[in-house]
Amino acid sequence: LGDKIVVAQESLQAFVNALSPGAYSSITKVNFRLLDNCLLKPIGVYGSKEEIVRFLREIRAVDDQTAQKLLFPQNETTARGAVPILRSGLYAVRSFLSTTEEQAYVLYWPEDTTWNDQAVISAQRNRVTFMRYLTKLCDQLVCLLSAEHSQAIVWDDEDKDDDDVSTHEESDNADQLHYFEVNDQEENVAARPGFTMNSPLLVKQPRMRLDPKILSPRLLHGETVQGFMTANFRQAETSLLVAFLSITSMKLRFSEDDVAWCLSETLDDDALENFMILGPGTRFSKEYDAWKRRRKEVTQRFKRILAQRQTDLHVILERDSEETKAKLRAAVVDPLRHLFSIYPKTISTFQSSMRIANLEGGIRAAGFQSKKERILVLHNLLEKTKSLDGDQIRSLAEVVLQGRDKQTCLKILRNMGGWRLPKEEVMWRDAIIFASQVSDSRFLSDFKPATVVDCLHDAAVSAEETAYAWFAKQIESLVSTIFEQASSTEREGCNEQALREVKSEEDRELGILRSDFVRQIEDLSIEHSRSYVRCIAGFDWDCFSSRPVSCSVSGRRGLLQNQEIEYHVHCLRLLADQRHNLKLDPSSVPTPILNEGPSQSFCIPSETVVKYAHLLEGDRILMCLVDSHRNVMIVLERLSRIDNAIQSRSFAKFFYQDKIGQSCLFAVDESKRMLAVYSSIRSTMMVYHWSTFTCTDGIPIMLPDFPVDLDSALLTSIVNRSNVHLIGLDLDSRSCRSVILDITHKPTGFTCQEWRPKSPSSRGKHTLHNCLIHCHVDVWSYFPVVPVAKLQAITFSRERRQKTLVFVTDDDQRSFSSHFSNIVHTFEWTSRKPTGKELKNISVSARTFPSFASQFLSSPDWPVSRFRAGEWLANLLCLIPVRIATTHKNRFVPLKDGVVSTQLEKSLLGAGVNRIVDDLSLGWYESIFRSYWASKPVKVVSSMGGQSVGNSFTLNHVVDTSFAESAMRATEGVWMSVSPTDDALIVALDLRGIHSLERSSQEDALLVLFSTAISNLVLFQSNLALSRDIAGPFQAFRSCSSMWDPASNPSLFQSTLLVTIKDIIDSDRTEVTRELSLKFRKMVLDEGEANFITRLHRGKLQIIPWPVIDSKGFYKPFTTLKKELDCQPTSHSTAGKFLHTLKILMAKLNANDWKSMSQAMAAHRASSLLDILPNALETGFSKVVPEFESLKNLDDDLVIEAEDTDAQFSLIRQHTPAADCGLRFTTLLKSWDRILFRQRVDESEWTSGLVQHLTRLVDLRTDHVDKWLKSNIEGFQADDTSIQELRRRFDSAVRDLRDSIQLCKSQCDNCNLFCIQSCLHEGGHDCLTNHKCIHYCSFCRRELSMAIPCGQK
Repeated sequence: LGDKIVVAQESLQAFVNALSPGAYSSITKVNFRLLDNCLLKPIGVYGSKEEIVRFLREIRAVDDQTAQKLLFPQNETTARGAVPILRSGLYAVRSFLSTTEEQAYVLYWPEDTTWNDQAVISAQRNRVTFMRYLTKLCDQLVCLLSAEHSQAIVWDDEDKDDDDVSTHEESDNADQLHYFEVNDQEENVAARPGFTMNSPLLVKQPRMRLDPKILSPRLLHGETVQGFMTANFRQAETSLLVAFLSITSMKLRFSEDDVAWCLSETLDDDALENFMILGPGTRFSKEYDAWKRRRKEVTQRFKRILAQRQTDLHVILERDSEETKAKLRAAVVDPLRHLFSIYPKTISTFQSSMRIANLEGGIRAAGFQSKKERILVLHNLLEKTKSLDGDQIRSLAEVVLQGRDKQTCLKILRNMGGWRLPKEEVMWRDAIIFASQVSDSRFLSDFKPATVVDCLHDAAVSAEETAYAWFAKQIESLVSTIFEQASSTEREGCNEQALREVKSEEDRELGILRSDFVRQIEDLSIEHSRSYVRCIAGFDWDCFSSRPVSCSVSGRRGLLQNQEIEYHVHCLRLLADQRHNLKLDPSSVPTPILNEGPSQSFCIPSETVVKYAHLLEGDRILMCLVDSHRNVMIVLERLSRIDNAIQSRSFAKFFYQDKIGQSCLFAVDESKRMLAVYSSIRSTMMVYHWSTFTCTDGIPIMLPDFPVDLDSALLTSIVNRSNVHLIGLDLDSRSCRSVILDITHKPTGFTCQEWRPKSPSSRGKHTLHNCLIHCHVDVWSYFPVVPVAKLQAITFSRERRQKTLVFVTDDDQRSFSSHFSNIVHTFEWTSRKPTGKELKNISVSARTFPSFASQFLSSPDWPVSRFRAGEWLANLLCLIPVRIATTHKNRFVPLKDGVVSTQLEKSLLGAGVNRIVDDLSLGWYESIFRSYWASKPVKVVSSMGGQSVGNSFTLNHVVDTSFAESAMRATEGVWMSVSPTDDALIVALDLRGIHSLERSSQEDALLVLFSTAISNLVLFQSNLALSRDIAGPFQAFRSCSSMWDPASNPSLFQSTLLVTIKDIIDSDRTEVTRELSLKFRKMVLDEGEANFITRLHRGKLQIIPWPVIDSKGFYKPFTTLKKELDCQPTSHSTAGKFLHTLKILMAKLNANDWKSMSQAMAAHRASSLLDILPNALETGFSKVVPEFESLKNLDDDLVIEAEDTDAQFSLIRQHTPAADCGLRFTTLLKSWDRILFRQRVDESEWTSGLVQHLTRLVDLRTDHVDKWLKSNIEGFQADDTSIQELRRRFDSAVRDLRDSIQLCKSQCDNCNLFCIQSCLHEGGHDCLTNHKCIHYCSFCRRELSMAIPCGQK
């Protein structure tokens, strides 16, 4: 009834590495010693959820948006599904104070109902567990109370006499008496709103060829199990495909009628049509003719569309032609006119670009060329006759500009200058030549009216106007030409665009027709196919006549797999607290959730229909399938095996269609385990009570808002058969909804409910949220206040501060201190548990939130206990039990990190002991046993017995563990917890499920064998009846005593059996002990040396009659048990050795290996050392990646102290790359301090010194590794085969190591020195120098002209 405690590894890693970077590598590797360098000041915080959020906002740990999300109810749902929530548990919030100290707030985040006094059992158990952890981790606690919770607390009367014994006795009697009342009910059915569960799986399926009802989510029938089923359509597939390149037309035409054709949609219409003509066209003639007809219709329709679109475009162009021409004219003429007026030289450029308009002949305007010539002639003449006066110039201009004949002009010139012929002829000819050489553009540019002499002004103006008028006319003509060309181009473009658009639309529609036709052919051929398919990817033919004779087909041929429907079954479940709440209060509304993990699935052919599906208890399902021939198949199987049953046709029943009819109905009665199959259709249905349906007309039901198709709704029961729900699926909102039907019936409608009468002693008090204060009482009741086993003292015990409890509330005037003192006094009086001064020394106070924030949160002087972070975290992890093993199918199943893994279990089948040991880990306890407390000795105490005999309670009070009491099947197995004390680590094993009805005798024997083999003290707690034979309760002991020989396993079976008998009054103690000892004595006499006490417990047995609970002597035997545990010899000298023994034992039990335990331990130790040996010899470390790890004793984690070198060697047989070997060897050489004195001493002497240096380094390394090996195998027999093999491998590796440092000593290829590479080097010989002599002797002086090699003789 309680949830399992889960350690969030990612969050823990982030927290630890924030305190000390690199301290957390994994859940099994935490460096607690590194964490001890950091000091931690933890403060525990619990209380109302809204006040915790207020506190987090005050310390700026969350923003407003996060704070709002934190306040969502845990069962909140939206249209998108469930709202993410923060799971209930302990959370650490850091608050940095200094470089060496960290202040952390340890928050207990509650469930929605945690602080309700009437909360379900699971919420109460979780509350006790987390408050236990909180009080063990923090000496200073803060309780944050909301106004609602504070006002609802019921306080003790202030004038209550604490010493009033009668009051306590009256309260005790009232608490032990519970009243119940039985009421009868009238026959009725009432409907009220039920639950709503959203899920993204509840979606409508897209339109497909299949019936949409087949693929839509559907509810599954079930009387007490609920769920729904979703479906996915799987297209037909092919397998074992074989490619083919060609096929004859005759074979294609007469191919088998039952062949499935899979045509590629990349085939064009021509290829597809020709394929149908040559191939199976006659087989699909109806579909082929329909396709051709629709294709012809589409082609003709788009021809009409094209013609209409082109006509429309031409009309638009004609309508806009005048407007377009005007715009073109405005865009061309006006800018050119403006351009020519400003830059006349651009005329030539314009002329050259307008040759297509025949403008290259110049300006051909009427009169322009003559005007131009006259102006230029006159200009030239005036330039040569500078002596002319004004009248003469005017006369000359008049004659020239009027265009008179040549002789007249010559005469005028002669009269003016008195020149003789031919002087005037020359001047005239030069002027004519000059005029012919001036271009039109130069003329317009250089002879502007504004720049010529007065006599030329009017003529220049006339010529310019004539030229510009001509240009305007030419441009206008050009614009018309351009417009005609542009219009023609635009018409052609519009026609092409219309053609492209229409063609695209036509191709798209023809493609759709082609795809539909291809799929139609494929579906029809697959529907009538036999077993194989031809996939056509390409088609072509060679045409030598009017008819195709041969064809080439590319594609594949393969086997055909039918199209299937894949169904997924999704089961709903209720949390444990909701199930318990429904049992207590049938009127409560549950909130089902989907099962975690992947859903179960199965596949059936598409033509097969799931007619009926019914979920049964035990993860089973009953399904009725109807195939295409209307045959009915009944399947009854577990959900995990349903697909195998269908595929192998392992049907429970099979009904042929001719026997059962065309239609049928199914009904299941789980209580009678009956399935009814009807071959008729029921048209109407009425609901009646079984006993009165013949005499009543039924009861009308008014349903509340229920937007569900009633035809698909189902009736089911949740938890109890009386909790009836009408369930349906609302696919629009993606939800599963229900309506609760409260059904009562007079003959059986009786209810039994608890009620409490009013009495003077009760004073009418009814508490709602008093557990915010009284939760401490629950912790004191379940766990020891003053533990018998004194845990290891905190290193900074002098820094421990007084335990405080601060209540933060607006109602701070209440006397919290007095109320807390009263509950302490009441607890001590009623429980009679030893508490010392532990509870009375707790300082209790109350403050308002502003006062608390200003005085404590803002002050660094808050008196808080300080702890080493590593030790604090280790104690936290030791509080959390881990499940290390369970049993299944008569097998002992070890767990990895406390998690049940089917995959791991399968992987260990048939594996050897070494492989199993390497795959096992104990979660956070790995680092505790391997490193942090590895050197501490270990004592093991285990507790077993029947259910509800107090196994967990006993261990908690003897060794101060935190086992939670639970009777759930899921908690069965072996649970382990650790209590660190000053002298040893106490390992507590809680064996749950012994003598369970669901566990076999073989499984009980395996658990008992494991416990007795590893433990120092075995507690067997029972309610033994003295009148019965004791052989039954101890049958598991007797069965396992013959599995192993204790003589061959001296390290095991070192425990004492201590039998406790519950609820024995003082007067019966002696008699009970005597009678039970007689029964044991008789059993020993009957069984002789085979008795389990001798074989499993070295003949040691103790009996303790346990007093009645809450009696004065009830807690005294716990001290006796602790003393007995202290007296037991220590069989596990170190924690590391215990961990090794534990894993080997679990592995041997899993592998059913009954050989000697010592041999298995030696074999695994030798295997582990062999894995490390190469690295140890090469580097002197056990690991170098990701960080260096020294050679240690694997049992106590102590570093092997020995002189060694930092040098790295290379073993010959490790296949290290040659480059790495060469680099390592060069580094070895350079480590010699006389490496640079080579040419200063004799070469042989220097080489000998180098060899001695290398040999010394190897000796240091081998001595270090040899010492490491001896420390790890000293507990094993020297003649053990595995140990001897380890020594041989070590000696061989040492020889390889020495060989790897042997020098080559051959002559260098470039000089006369020795080659000092390894004797195993590759390539040429090298002395590893520059091969030049460093001396300047007479020989060197004689050979100055050449480089002298070193090492001359």
